Amino acid sequence: MSFGLGIFANNTRNDLHDISETYYGRNSLASSKQLEQLYTDTNDRFPALIDTDAVEDLSWGMDFSRDRGCITYFFGTRPDSDIAFDFVLEKVRELDLVLYDPQGHIAYAGVESNSIK
Repeated sequence: MSFGLGIFANNTRNDLHDISETYYGRNSLASSKQLEQLYTDTNDRFPALIDTDAVEDLSWGMDFSRDRGCITYFFGTRPDSDIAFDFVLEKVRELDLVLYDPQGHIAYAGVESNSIK
């Protein structure tokens, strides 16, 4: 079992519908320097593997990609996934980005209780 998150630039013109549509690949939103910094920092800390089939056990239990103004993360349920999840949450707070939880269909500005409608 795993779960996904989408991370977006904190643009006050974006509403929950725009964010959701982009997460599911039906829309595009503008990126930002902060979003690109998150991608770089994540890739530096948890390098993407070119051939994941060759590796039986991803040590960090996370996969991520960047497209259409969104960084999509998928986390496993292994304890090592907590390290990657905590890293991403801290960076989202630090860079003042928007976190979208598709499981609950909720977007948070700055990962706090500032939900976007």
